[in-house]
Amino acid sequence: MSRFDQPTPGSLADRQVEADPESVARTIALRRLDFAPRTRADLAATFAERGIPDDVATKVLDRFEEVGLIDDAAYAQLLLSSRSGSRGLCGPALRAEFKRRGVPDSITEQIVSEIDPESVFDDACAIVRSKWKAVVRLDDATRTRRLTAALQRRGYSFGVISRAIREVSEEIASPD
Repeated sequence: MSRFDQPTPGSLADRQVEADPESVARTIALRRLDFAPRTRADLAATFAERGIPDDVATKVLDRFEEVGLIDDAAYAQLLLSSRSGSRGLCGPALRAEFKRRGVPDSITEQIVSEIDPESVFDDACAIVRSKWKAVVRLDDATRTRRLTAALQRRGYSFGVISRAIREVSEEIASPD
C-alpha cells in the first residue's frame, strides 16, 4: 500500500474514527485518480484491499462511471497510444498488458480489432531500424534471430516480423 492511499495526518479523513464507508471509498478513489487514470477493476481491487464493503464499492464505482471519472474505454485508448508508440507492443503482448491493467475483454477486443495492420507493420519496421546498429556486424542468421526475438517479445506475428526484417534489410542494403 503506498503512502498516497493513506489519509494525510491531521486531515479530516485521518480524524474520522468511524468514517462512513462510502465517503472513505470516494476519498480513496479520488486520491488514486488524482495521480493517473485507473480502470474500474483497479479501483475495485484497491477497495477490496482497504476493506470497503462490496455494495459500497459498487455504488461508488457506478457513480464515478456515470460522471465520467472512470472510463475503461478511454483508459484503454490512452494505454494503446502509450504502449504501441513507446514500447511497440501489439497483438498478444498488448492484450496481456490490457488484462494486467484490468481493461475488460470486450473493450480490449474492440480496440485491438481497430488497429490498422499497416501501422503495425510500420511500427515493426521502426523497431528493426532502431535495433539495426546493435546487430549490423552479426552474421545474417544471428541478426535475424535477434531481431525476430525482439519483435516476438512485443507480440508481432511471424508474418509481420519476417516482412519487416526483409524490407529493412533491403532498404539498408540499397539506400536510394
